[in-house]
Amino acid sequence: MSGLYHPCGAYNVTVAGSGSEGLYASDGSIYVTEDITNLSGAMRVNVVSGSLSGSTPQVITTVFDQALTTNDDGWGGYTVINPFLDSVNAPGGIAQLLPATGQFIRLTLQFHNLGNGSTAKLYVGQSGGGNIYSFTGNQVNVTFSGLDTITGDGSTTLYTSDWIQLGELFDNTVTYVIAFQLSGSNCDLKTWSNNMYFKGGVADAATTNKTGYGTQTGSGPVTKIEISTTAS
Repeated sequence: MSGLYHPCGAYNVTVAGSGSEGLYASDGSIYVTEDITNLSGAMRVNVVSGSLSGSTPQVITTVFDQALTTNDDGWGGYTVINPFLDSVNAPGGIAQLLPATGQFIRLTLQFHNLGNGSTAKLYVGQSGGGNIYSFTGNQVNVTFSGLDTITGDGSTTLYTSDWIQLGELFDNTVTYVIAFQLSGSNCDLKTWSNNMYFKGGVADAATTNKTGYGTQTGSGPVTKIEISTTAS
């Protein structure tokens, strides 16, 4: 393998000894032979064994960070939908999610209370299907410590998900919806002054084309959304 190295580039190579002994990568694991050397610019090297490789740094962008100040209790047995609107649908014409690059999402949720044994299972995806609270069909299940469902313990109110790969690259010019299936007693939310959609008596969070939802002012429990270029 041949390549170019520049002193300001990603790979740090140093001369091992002097004369014609050759060149090594900084970790000592890669032997290279010198072909052309120009210390004021690029240096061409031939890799004899190993490979010059580097990890891609993780870039995390917070696209939503909202304090939840209102308690809204009694949502056990409901599917609730938190929409995050694009600039076309959002009040004032400003998208509710900031721009970011990446395909991995992490959610932070804040409950007023999630009773012992109560559960929350949720899905995230782009809005589609003719109404604001339906999915396009690319929705994904959001996991927490590898589990597809949160199970409340009666005291924990703040939950942060795993990094989840979206069905497509994140795009804040479209609306995203996060659908929760809540079950058990004391499924109590913290909310802010955005619209939330809800439907009782049916496990509907994963459904692509949803119908028959009511709406209210007061949306939760999503308090923070982050987007990342990599899963870790």
